[in-house]
Amino acid sequence: MAVMFTCQCLDFDPVKSFPLHQAALAVTQQLGKLVEENVKAVHSTGFIAGIIDKLHQEYSPLKDYGVTQIIDFYLSDEGKVHLPEINRLAKLDTAGADEKLLHYAMEAIRISGTFYVYREAVESLVINDNGRDVPVKAGDQVFVSFVDAAKDPKVFPNPDKVLLDRPLESYIHYGAGPHACLGRGISKVLITAVLKTIGRLDNLRRAPGDQGRLKKIPRPGGFHLYMKEDYGGYFPFPTTMKINFDGELPELQDVPGKANGAKNAATTAGPSSQKK
Repeated sequence: MAVMFTCQCLDFDPVKSFPLHQAALAVTQQLGKLVEENVKAVHSTGFIAGIIDKLHQEYSPLKDYGVTQIIDFYLSDEGKVHLPEINRLAKLDTAGADEKLLHYAMEAIRISGTFYVYREAVESLVINDNGRDVPVKAGDQVFVSFVDAAKDPKVFPNPDKVLLDRPLESYIHYGAGPHACLGRGISKVLITAVLKTIGRLDNLRRAPGDQGRLKKIPRPGGFHLYMKEDYGGYFPFPTTMKINFDGELPELQDVPGKANGAKNAATTAGPSSQKK
């Protein structure tokens, strides 16, 4: 899934473009076979169907892309003022509290996320880019940044502040119109659930020193590149940053047959957690 996502959304290095497309083709074909088998298995009954149902509950690392940005923001000097309220809401376990947690998640992604798309111009025109006129010809590839758009004061008054009363339809990091993300509904449920799980941990904080820092390199326009843990190269997804908290990890629910160690390992995936 990571290879497919990178090919679809982060294919900006001409040198690596061809091997990336080849790798994406291979895993797409593999995924197609898995989907076909899964569709057939949906109609299965009995013991095999029970095993498949359990596999559906397993952890998927792609969810950490947005979640890590959310946690990183609320552990920053700018965002940590909101942690006590997030902690309180996460422990309420009500529909109203979950709705507010979704708004907290969307605001963090809006303020600290780095999203963009490439679009092909269908006609020649001149675009005003922050006061600079940029001529675009029909057929040109246009890099469209969501970073500036997500802080447009005409759409988001007080754009640098976390406000929970912004309409959910005003956020654009899932795209819009025919290009809108098909999984946006599931994604909203997912980021709410993960923020709720992590946010209820007491005294949530970064791990000491370099382990608690999300390694990234700032780029022009508010973007950044994620670094591997050893700084040996770039990676499209966050792979670093550990967090500390007080107390024990909460038990995973509705995953029978796992030992305690397995539960803890699944719970700590994503922004790595350490018990203190």
